[in-house]
Amino acid sequence: MACRVLYRKRAERDLDKLARGVTLEWFDGLCDAVESLARCPERCAFVAEASLRRKGMRQLLYGKGHGVYRVLYRVKEENVEILAIRHASRKHVSRMTSDYMAGLPPRHVAQGSNCNPAVFPFLIRENYWLVDK
Repeated sequence: MACRVLYRKRAERDLDKLARGVTLEWFDGLCDAVESLARCPERCAFVAEASLRRKGMRQLLYGKGHGVYRVLYRVKEENVEILAIRHASRKHVSRMTSDYMAGLPPRHVAQGSNCNPAVFPFLIRENYWLVDK
């Protein structure tokens, strides 16, 4: 059974910033990779930070060379909660426990393939979204 992919507020802000600085093709690939977590969320490794690994945080690495990003997420019941998207060269995320791991419900549910324009209206506003693919 497939899980639902839920985006936390921080992950939504990270996507907004990222969408403004990358190509549409790269961004769509990232969204496809994130959405693929719905089918097999436990395929990715746990994060390196011990305090977060104990809380079940995993990472999906996307990109190549100097453009690798970490999609930080956790699997909770039948949901995949996307917590943050960070460039892999940034320092470890030791302070994420309170901000990212809080028990607050995620704000949005992504439905369908790629990033849903209803979930990410900035994609339409900034012409990053192709409605007819």
